[in-house]
Amino acid sequence: MLKLLSQQINELTDDPEKLKLLPHNMTIYHRLMDPEAHRDKQIPSAESLYEEAQALMFGGTDTVGNTLMVGAFHLLKHPDKMQKLKSELSAAWPSLVETSPRSAISKGYRI
Repeated sequence: MLKLLSQQINELTDDPEKLKLLPHNMTIYHRLMDPEAHRDKQIPSAESLYEEAQALMFGGTDTVGNTLMVGAFHLLKHPDKMQKLKSELSAAWPSLVETSPRSAISKGYRI
């Protein structure tokens, strides 16, 4: 993953026009490579962009993973709370096969 990230950044810093080929009009790279977004009006180096991308990618992964682990731990310690959560989730999203959360919301289910 780190190699892929490094390759992406090198391609974009070597040819910033490739930003126009990305599937979205605004990505973190668009903002980080915008000179107007920086006080000194300079685009960061590839190394700096790599560090920013790493922090964003792994920062979100670590916090979400830890939160899920702690939540699962407490739910397993309290089966009554686990059952309540299961009931609420089943009411909000009754069929995992037939609908997605978005379609469940559009049908009036509260998530």
